Amino acid sequence: MKISLLFLLTVFIFSACEGLNGRVSVFKDFSINYKDKVSQVLVGDYTAELKNKKNKVTIVLKNYDMNGDRELKILLPEGKTLPEDNGSFDFTRDDLGQSFDVHGDVATTSERDSTRHEYRSCNYMDREYHCYIDASRHYGCYWRDVLRYGYQEVWFHQVIVQKNVNVDFVDSDVIIAGFDSFTTKRYEVIENATLCR
Repeated sequence: MKISLLFLLTVFIFSACEGLNGRVSVFKDFSINYKDKVSQVLVGDYTAELKNKKNKVTIVLKNYDMNGDRELKILLPEGKTLPEDNGSFDFTRDDLGQSFDVHGDVATTSERDSTRHEYRSCNYMDREYHCYIDASRHYGCYWRDVLRYGYQEVWFHQVIVQKNVNVDFVDSDVIIAGFDSFTTKRYEVIENATLCR
């Protein structure tokens, strides 16, 4: 008997639970307004993580200063979102309530390699009939679950997903800062597998 698995690959480049790692380069000091708080961002290069949750984008500058990380939060206009896989986005300073515009693009490519085949170790639950004699010489039998170890044949391939994200902060047609990220992830897709025995 073979087990057929249907694979559905959905790539979310900006997700609430998983941030996007990259770098932020700041070419000119600027500030970001979030609610009643103003965060100053100084010239420099920073390791960063970009996260998106609903209409709020958060950029975390790692080890920004002696106090540790610095979180920069930007509210997007109502009903506006960032692209998940491919596309560009443009927000004006009026859209964001900031002193800068934001332009960017997302490009995602994916490809699969050839199908491969191998034997893998595995385990499965089995039932066995167990009998016993206790210290009082009482005899009894019952069914119990047992964990078995074995091997199975597996046919699989890998999907390689590459993501390129660029975000520019622009003031009067001059780029004052930018976020860049390029990531590669591999996902294994099981096409078929025999039962574990």
